[in-house]
Amino acid sequence: MKEKVEEYIGENVISSEEYNELQQKHLKVKNDYQKVLDQKLGLETSVNEILKVAALQKRMHKALVSYYMHRGYHNRIVLTDFGKGAAVNLHQLEKIHRNLCDVIHKTDGYLDKHGSGVSRKQARVSTPDLKKAETDLSRLPIIIETPPVPKQERDVTSAVESEATTAVHRPSTTATENTMATAH
Repeated sequence: MKEKVEEYIGENVISSEEYNELQQKHLKVKNDYQKVLDQKLGLETSVNEILKVAALQKRMHKALVSYYMHRGYHNRIVLTDFGKGAAVNLHQLEKIHRNLCDVIHKTDGYLDKHGSGVSRKQARVSTPDLKKAETDLSRLPIIIETPPVPKQERDVTSAVESEATTAVHRPSTTATENTMATAH
């Protein structure tokens, strides 16, 4: 009986050693599979994040295309309004120019009729050519008006810029204007 017990103990020792080896192999394989699973989950997460970013980029692209399209429409409207304002300003300048020419003609006619104490030759020297003045609009001041900026969009720099864009251009005085000023 003792022999059988010793035989069973020997088999038991061998079985326990095999069990320990198999358990070590099992743990090693289990750890390897866990690493592969972690890598797979990491890759899936990366792919999902990349897909989300790509979808967001597509949405952002559509939004930017829409924004720039509407911005272009707005710019065209502003440009059209600016052109209309420039046409109105030009029309007003032409009207003022015609009125000034009429006043000069009437004044010249009055002076011819009633005499001014200045000889006709002196008057011709100090008076610019009226026919040239009627067609020469480049000597008139050019006023460019910008549309008003809403208060919420104004700040110090935009206020300075808008004042700088509203400009009055006056040509320099010519020799004939200087002689007219000295004659009076």
